[in-house]
Amino acid sequence: MLFLLCASSALSQAQPSDSKLMSDADYKVFLSRIETDLPKWEAAYKSIDLEKAPQLSYSAGKSIADFQTVGLTEIDNIRTFIYMQRRKRTVQGELALMMFLNSLFDEGEEIVSREVLAGVTLSNLETYAPEMSTFSKDLFVDIQERVALLEKGVCP
Repeated sequence: MLFLLCASSALSQAQPSDSKLMSDADYKVFLSRIETDLPKWEAAYKSIDLEKAPQLSYSAGKSIADFQTVGLTEIDNIRTFIYMQRRKRTVQGELALMMFLNSLFDEGEEIVSREVLAGVTLSNLETYAPEMSTFSKDLFVDIQERVALLEKGVCP
């Protein structure tokens, strides 16, 4: 696990020009893009109002509320890890950020599926799925590239 904590500066110096690895500058832009989208995602999660669907069973409403709570928690986690990654970029931090994005996506998917099953629309979370998915995919590709460099012994 220790090898995952290597500083990105050594990796940036060693990366080939045709690599899919994000440079530190690209990564900062990437983090800013996520940060820009967070308020939209947060508003979508917060706008879920179970009182607008009194026909929902208690268990369906409870599960939606639980997924909403976890989603909002993941948004806070994403903010925290963006801050941490701005201070020091690590593969471990990128992995955590990707996991939080994946969890946020999964929570939204669960909410939407429960809405569909109940025949109600309480959110517009499905509109944000493509961008969340793209962010996760881009992080995954970058992580793979960084780990490949670490495996080649590029890490100091």
